[in-house]
Amino acid sequence: MPEKLADGTLVVVVLITPENLKNNSFNFLRELSRVLHTNVVFKKNPKGEYMIFPYYGNEEELKKHYIKRSTEDWSDMSSAVINKVKSSLYSRAGRRQKRELDQMDIRG
Repeated sequence: MPEKLADGTLVVVVLITPENLKNNSFNFLRELSRVLHTNVVFKKNPKGEYMIFPYYGNEEELKKHYIKRSTEDWSDMSSAVINKVKSSLYSRAGRRQKRELDQMDIRG
């Protein structure tokens, strides 16, 4: 059965090379999915290749909205670095509120 994906595209600019992003895609997509509370995948072109491109934009544009959520070197992904990224992302996005289920709400 084919994947059911939402319509549209989310463009994300990250400050690492496309090769590093592809090499660390599993962790990147998992953490982004957790923060956005949805499944995130890389878009593919008709040839089946990931649509990951280098960004050659204006350096000043990147500095306008820069929030430190990056690590110094993604090739050295230690658990301490991943935890630091997680805490940074969660502090910005906020955690989901836990709620207790009423016994009348539980069906199954």
